[in-house]
Amino acid sequence: YQLSVEALQFFLSRLNGRTSRLVMNLILLQNGFPSVVIKKAERNEYYAALAQADVNIYEPFIELIATNLIHSLEIYIKGAKGEDIAEPDDIDKEIELFFIKNINKVKENRKERHNIISNILRTSFLDIANKIFDKSTKIRELFNQNDQQIQLKENTYITSIPFSSLKSATTFNSRFNESNTSIEAFEVGYIFSLKQYKYRKKEDINNTRKDLFIKLLIHFDSDSYFISIPSINYVITYSMDETPSVDQTNEIVKLAIKKLLTDIENILL
Repeated sequence: YQLSVEALQFFLSRLNGRTSRLVMNLILLQNGFPSVVIKKAERNEYYAALAQADVNIYEPFIELIATNLIHSLEIYIKGAKGEDIAEPDDIDKEIELFFIKNINKVKENRKERHNIISNILRTSFLDIANKIFDKSTKIRELFNQNDQQIQLKENTYITSIPFSSLKSATTFNSRFNESNTSIEAFEVGYIFSLKQYKYRKKEDINNTRKDLFIKLLIHFDSDSYFISIPSINYVITYSMDETPSVDQTNEIVKLAIKKLLTDIENILL
């Protein structure tokens, strides 16, 4: 009967084999026999026997099923006698199941944390960055160029991505995954640069110090994150379920703009 189900292809290709084995075991159980289990190690032999059966050579398939049926009967008899029915490969199964269970758990936790971090970056962090840029309108008029960059940093490895990547969840997640950045502890930087001061003196034309920038950092640890402006030693810490309040956001923006004004006054004027 199993061969008939396989041949007729009633179901999706990945389900035909499973369905036919279930039907075969149902027939065995209805006739007083135990179910037959095809082990992973026998998969190639099983497929080879099916292929031979397709060309009317049934003996290999019958022998394989009969051998496994006898093995199932022996286990039933041992169990009925109260004997140990553990098999040599049981520990291998336990190890495999352990890793499947725990790796899936790690993947789920990583995905959940990834989503939390992504949301913080694309909302709170993006909001602060946008407000810094918006508040700098008059300051930007003093320069020929300005630029915004995002940097993902793990240890000493830095990946730069366009600021626009933060605005799209799909684009950002793609860039984030490509960077191979650890989700346990890493840092994201927003760099707002002002270049080519319009009113510099001729003797300072090649002085690169006339280009200014402000850097905003957000650093994620295992259960918290902090936002900082390194150039003024400003740091504020949050738990992973917290976000900056409106007042805190405005304070960070104000401090960043004041730092730019101070640099313009001290370096350029």
